[in-house]
Amino acid sequence: AEAAPEASHAKEPELDGPPETVKLTSAAIAEAGIDVWTVKPVSLEHLLVLNASVAANENRLMSVAAQVRGRVTLMPADLGARVAKDSPLVVLESLELGRAQEEFIKALSDLRLASRTYDRAKALVGGKAISMGEFQAREGDYLAKSAAADASERALRLMGGSEGEIARVRT
Repeated sequence: AEAAPEASHAKEPELDGPPETVKLTSAAIAEAGIDVWTVKPVSLEHLLVLNASVAANENRLMSVAAQVRGRVTLMPADLGARVAKDSPLVVLESLELGRAQEEFIKALSDLRLASRTYDRAKALVGGKAISMGEFQAREGDYLAKSAAADASERALRLMGGSEGEIARVRT
């Protein structure tokens, strides 16, 4: 006769997956080397204040990029040489920059002509020699030429036109 298995064995719980909560004692946490941090919302506003100083590193090279396409025709500064402020590093020949300079010169010429015509129209409308409509047409032309000159100057500045070059054209 066979002996019946003993029914006194305790039944172990069956697990379908990982437990949702694991509790460790303080000693177990310390022994495992686990760092425990309290997570709470904080304002990050103070982290965006950036105070710093920037210094040149003489052992590093700097990349220089032109704002226009062109061909380098001269390199007055040697690699690694110190250069003074506003000294040219390279001289570029650029069709884009040349066209922008030409457009600026033409816009200034058109503006000067429109300015003289507008000044004459002011005197003539005061003396009733021209109609108010003719005066307004000359004023509109002057304002349009002024805006065109300003736009061409801004374009020239964006391409790297220097203050000296722009001042020379303006005179």
